[in-house]
Amino acid sequence: MKHSEQESAIQIKLMNSEPFRFVLLTVLGVVASYVNVRIPYTEVFIEGRWLFGFMGFALLRHWWTAFLLACILSITTVYEMSFLTVLVGNMLYAFPILLVIRLLHARFLARLRNLIKYGVAWLLLILVCYQVFTTPVIWGFLAFLDGQPIWQGMLRGWCEQPFLIESLLVGIISALAMMVVRSTSALRASQRELATTLYSIGDAVIATDIGGRIARMNPVAESLTGWREGEAVGKPLDKIFYILNEETREPIENPVQRILEEGCVVGLANHTLLMARDGTECPIVDSGAPIRDENNRISGVVLVFRDQTEERAAQKILEESNDRLLLALRNARMGIWEWNIATQRMTLYGEYMSLLGISVATFDGNLTAVQKCVHPDDWEPGRDTFYRMLEVGSDFDYTYRIVWPDGSVHWMRSYGKLEYDEYEKPRRILGTTQDITERRRQEQQIKTALAEKETLLRELYHRTKNTMQIICALLDFQAELSGDTYVLEAFAETQNRIQSMALVHEQLYQSQDLSRINLRKYVYDLANLLMKSYQISLDNVNIMFDMEDVLVLIDSAIPCGLILNELISNAFKYAFPGDRHGEIHIHLSCTRDNIIELCVADNGVGVPANFDFRRDGRLGLENIFSLGEGQLRGHVQFTVHNGITCCLHFRDNLHAPRV
Repeated sequence: MKHSEQESAIQIKLMNSEPFRFVLLTVLGVVASYVNVRIPYTEVFIEGRWLFGFMGFALLRHWWTAFLLACILSITTVYEMSFLTVLVGNMLYAFPILLVIRLLHARFLARLRNLIKYGVAWLLLILVCYQVFTTPVIWGFLAFLDGQPIWQGMLRGWCEQPFLIESLLVGIISALAMMVVRSTSALRASQRELATTLYSIGDAVIATDIGGRIARMNPVAESLTGWREGEAVGKPLDKIFYILNEETREPIENPVQRILEEGCVVGLANHTLLMARDGTECPIVDSGAPIRDENNRISGVVLVFRDQTEERAAQKILEESNDRLLLALRNARMGIWEWNIATQRMTLYGEYMSLLGISVATFDGNLTAVQKCVHPDDWEPGRDTFYRMLEVGSDFDYTYRIVWPDGSVHWMRSYGKLEYDEYEKPRRILGTTQDITERRRQEQQIKTALAEKETLLRELYHRTKNTMQIICALLDFQAELSGDTYVLEAFAETQNRIQSMALVHEQLYQSQDLSRINLRKYVYDLANLLMKSYQISLDNVNIMFDMEDVLVLIDSAIPCGLILNELISNAFKYAFPGDRHGEIHIHLSCTRDNIIELCVADNGVGVPANFDFRRDGRLGLENIFSLGEGQLRGHVQFTVHNGITCCLHFRDNLHAPRV
C-alpha cells in the first residue's frame, strides 16, 4: 500500500479508535454542559451534554469508557448542590440509561438497514429514556431532598413534563447526528471494502478517468508495469501501460480510446506483450471495460489483465502431455470414448477410429456406425451388458470382436465407468477400448504351452508311479526266490518306502495342482496302505487321525512320506508284540507362523530305559533324522510316555512350485 493510502488508513483507524471517540464526545459533552439554551416561553433549557452522552453510550465499544463518560458529564456545569449530591443524583438516571441504550442499540437499532427507521427508533429510544428514567428520577430525588414523598415527586414530574421539549430536541438532534455517523461509517466501510477488494484481486487492475489518465492501480498492476500508484496517478495510460505485438514488435494501440468511443468491453489481442518501466517484457491477456456512473454515462475505463507467463508454460506442458498421451494410446492400440446418456451420442478420442478400421468421416456419433463394426455374435450380449450397467450402476467390462472392412477379425476389450451429476443421476460413461488381438494370441499360446506342460507332468507322474510299481513287483519276485527271513523283511521295508513315494506321484497325477498335494489325504492313504502291507487288523491296532488340510510341495511330501513310513512301520512291528491291542495317533496341523506339525504316537511297549533314538537307532531311525532335519530343515523330537511319540516341525518354504 502506498504512502498516501497509508496516511489515509492511519487517519481512518484513528477516527475509529476508542480513545479518539471518547475524548471527542467527552470534550463536546463538557462544552455543551456550559452552553445551556433556554427554550422561549418556557422555564426549560436544554442541557446539551446528554446529547453527546447518549451518543457515547451507543458508539463507545468498551463499558468502562461509557461509564466514565457518564460520570464526567454528571459533574459538569454549575450546581448549587454538593459535589456528591450532584454525582449521585445524575448517576441514578445516567447509569440505567447507559445500560438500556447499550443493550437496545446493539441488539435492535444497529441491525436496522433503513436509515430513516434507524433515526426514528433512536428518537423513540431517547424519549423512552427521558420518560422512564430522567423525569421520575430527578423529580423523585428532589422530593427526597426536600423531605417529601418520592412517589409524589415522580408523579409531579410526569404530570408537568418539564423535560418533554428538551427530550424531543435532544432526541431529534442526536438522531440526526447518529444518522450522519451511521451513513458516514457505512460510506467509509464501503470505500474500505472496495479498496480492499481492488487491492486483493489477483489480476492487475488499472482505472482511468474520462481523459484516459491513471486514477487508480492495484499492487499487481504496479508489479507488472514497474510504476508506483503515487507516481502513475494523473499520467496518460500510454506512458504506464505500454503494450506491443509479440511477433511484429510493433506498438499496439491503447484500448482506452476505443472503449470510450464505443462504450463496450474490448479484449486485448493475442500475443500481446507489456513492457515494464525497466524494459522487461511479459505476455498479458484480458480486457478493458467502461466505468459508468448512476446516469449510465461513461466516467472512465478499467483495465483488467494478468501475466500469462506461467499460463503459457502450463499450456505448453499440457500440450506436451497431450502429445505423450496420444503417443501412448497409439503404441498401446487404445482409444478413449465418451457416451452422453442425455443425448445418446458417443464421442471418440485417440486411436479409436483406427481400432474400428474406419475413417473419421464415416462416424457421426451414433452407435449404428459402431454396431456395423462389431461381430454379429458379440453385439447383442455387449448391448445387454451395457444397459445392465446403467441399471445397477456397475462398471462396464466387455471383450468382443471387431470385423474390419477387409474381413480381418480383431479382439477388443472395452472398460467404462459411470459418472453422476450433482443430483446423483447418471450423466455420462467414460471408457477405454484396447486392441487385445495380439495379447489373446499370446495368451492362447501360453495356455496351449501350459496344457502341454501339464499333460507332460501328469504323464511323468503316472510313468514314475508305474515304474515304482514295477520295481516293487521285481523286489517282491526276488524276495520269493529267497528264503532268508532277514532278506524278506528288508525287501518288504524297501517296497513300503517305494510305495510311499509312488503314492505321492499318484496323488499329484490325480490332483488339479501339479505342484502341491493335500498332506492330510496323503497321510491317510499311506497309513491304510501300510496296514494292508503288514496285514494289521483293526481289532488289534486302531489308527486315530487328528489332521487338518495342509498343502505341501512334492519336495516336502516325499520326505514326509518316508518318515511316516518308518514311524508307522516301527509301531506295527515293535509297539504291539504278540496279541497286544493298541492305538496309533497321527496329528497334522499348521500354525499361524506356517510351521507344519506332524506327530505319530502309539501306546505300545515303548523302548528300554536309557535308549537314545539318535545313537542306538537302526537305519529307519537314522533315515527319520536325516530326512526331517537334513532335507526338510525341520526339528525331530522323540518322547517316551505310555508309548513313543515322534513330532516333526518344519516349514514348506525350501522349494518353489513346479507349475
